[in-house]
Amino acid sequence: MLEVIISLVGGAIVAIVIERLYQRWRADADDFELWLNVNILTLMAEEGDRFETGMRYVVDGAEVERPHVIDVDLWNAGAKDIRPDMFSAGAPIEVALGVHVIKELKGGRDHNTDSAAIALGLDNTVRIAPSLLKRGMVKRYRLLVDGTPELTWTNQVADLQIRDLDQEWETPTLDRRIARIAARVIFILLGVIFFGGMLVLPFLPDGVRLAIGDALPQPLGLFVLLPGAVLALGMGIFMYGANASRRPRRAVKVRNRGLAKSPKTSSEMLIRPRDVEYLD
Repeated sequence: MLEVIISLVGGAIVAIVIERLYQRWRADADDFELWLNVNILTLMAEEGDRFETGMRYVVDGAEVERPHVIDVDLWNAGAKDIRPDMFSAGAPIEVALGVHVIKELKGGRDHNTDSAAIALGLDNTVRIAPSLLKRGMVKRYRLLVDGTPELTWTNQVADLQIRDLDQEWETPTLDRRIARIAARVIFILLGVIFFGGMLVLPFLPDGVRLAIGDALPQPLGLFVLLPGAVLALGMGIFMYGANASRRPRRAVKVRNRGLAKSPKTSSEMLIRPRDVEYLD
């Protein structure tokens, strides 16, 4: 039994070391990657709240049923620039927000977008016309919308990967899934061998107990420390499997680096006192 545990622990350590070395060797980004993300900043009121409080939100004379403030981010986290000649037949990349845009607010950001042709249309769709999207380019829209956004897009660029940050963050890669399975196996074996053995040991014949005692590692303190070490290893492997993969984490770093370099603008107060009307 002890040899089995040691073999599992050693195998897990070797697997982690190999995976770490492979991850460092492997590129974390494709040549051409355009990332998308929507962050909902506020939810002003639900329908029930409006009836209970007797108020509604009116912006520019129109009532907003489900007001949200959202940040829409588009950025190039690939290893290379996305060139205009890569666009198929001059067709743009289209990113539909899936929600009605009331207005664009202050608080948007631009980094390295001087050569990028990006525009938000009246049909609630962001279009990127054939243009140069420099590596590290970041575009952020801050919008007041009526409803909950849901991104869909069309990709007209050869060799370009368009990635949704939320999907990539929540979808584990193969190595993360293997780590989760390995952690579960370690926990199960630890429970069966150690804790199960402690329950069964008092009921075993004296000869068997003596044989087990002779087989325990010396000094005996190693036997006490071994389960804790195995448990710590299992927790480490589990935490590795639970974390997002390196690709989306790298993409977030690229975005945040670009946002930190972009000019900051003051946020506009979304709902001013004159925008709030009380129902009779």
